[in-house]
Amino acid sequence: DDMNRLMEEYIAEARETFLWYVAREYQGYVASDTDYDVLRDDDKMLSLRFYTTVNVGGSGEYSRCFTLDKRTGQVLRLSDLFAEGSDYIGAISADILRQMTEQVQAGQADYFIPGGIWPEEECFQSIDADQNFYLDEENRLVILFDEYEVAPGSMGMPRFLIDEQAISGILAQWLEDMQAK
Repeated sequence: DDMNRLMEEYIAEARETFLWYVAREYQGYVASDTDYDVLRDDDKMLSLRFYTTVNVGGSGEYSRCFTLDKRTGQVLRLSDLFAEGSDYIGAISADILRQMTEQVQAGQADYFIPGGIWPEEECFQSIDADQNFYLDEENRLVILFDEYEVAPGSMGMPRFLIDEQAISGILAQWLEDMQAK
């Protein structure tokens, strides 16, 4: 029920965003498309990613992930994956910044990171407490960003597989147990 409610809220939010653009009376085409992907569906987890593209001259894409722990029936929040009081935001953010920096230095990507051409206030500082995420089939944490959130639109919607060493020792016990199996 919680997952259905959250998905309905996302659809309503996507509709409101579309209507906001329509109300601006843009000259030309205004459209919005929403769809979903099943990221994981096994006996332990169900992860869905709803994504919406808003077209108003150009386009912007954003998404929301929902992860259901099938064993408990609980829709997971990012904080549920970590021990209470742990600095999971700092640990994940540091690993993502490391990955961004490595990719930029290797000429593989372009991200809004300190030291580049982007104004400091636009640079990636930290993930949000409720950042989009899912657990892949191997129970590894994947963090997702919306288009333009951490990179130019040409980078699409970046995903980062978080290094297990970066979050070892702060995972919730139930997730450590799942990863050990």
